[in-house]
Amino acid sequence: EPVETVVVELIQGNAKEPVKLAEDAKVKALVGKAALPADGPAMIVGHRLPQTWSDTTEGVLEGGRKDLEAKGKKVLMGMIPRSSEELLLCVDSDFDYLFKKVLGPDLEIVLLTNPAEIKAGDDIKAEVLLNGKPVKAPLGLTYDGYSAEQDAYMAKAETGADGMASFKVTKPGLWMLRTEVTEKL
Repeated sequence: EPVETVVVELIQGNAKEPVKLAEDAKVKALVGKAALPADGPAMIVGHRLPQTWSDTTEGVLEGGRKDLEAKGKKVLMGMIPRSSEELLLCVDSDFDYLFKKVLGPDLEIVLLTNPAEIKAGDDIKAEVLLNGKPVKAPLGLTYDGYSAEQDAYMAKAETGADGMASFKVTKPGLWMLRTEVTEKL
């Protein structure tokens, strides 16, 4: 994602601290640093800011119908893609109050299983919310070192209309859940 379209925060309790990101072409990623708390649970949450794209006779272009038609483009359909990633850092096992906290961005993944208690072979359950309501959405689960390919996931699932999905965690490590929803305009 372009760095100007992503917001990342370190959350501990009710405190939110922005994480400054920079593009790292060598590893093909956005990178940033955050000071982890000495104790207590923390969570890093990243969200892509809403963008407007349109399907045109020339392919998918950034911009809304009005702007693109003013440039002479024929717009077939407008859309707003949204994505959400969550990385939970378990500094201690008293994680219960933070991991299932609804934070309120447009698109959000809420864990329903305490990640501090997950062991290899266990299921982790999550709910996807769009504007605070459950939504049918694709979810991808991967872990650090799984693949260098972009958008490569160890497992994929689609939530039901209730926004819920479940995955099996296969090994200890740093895991990430990602979802993306595109709303038609």
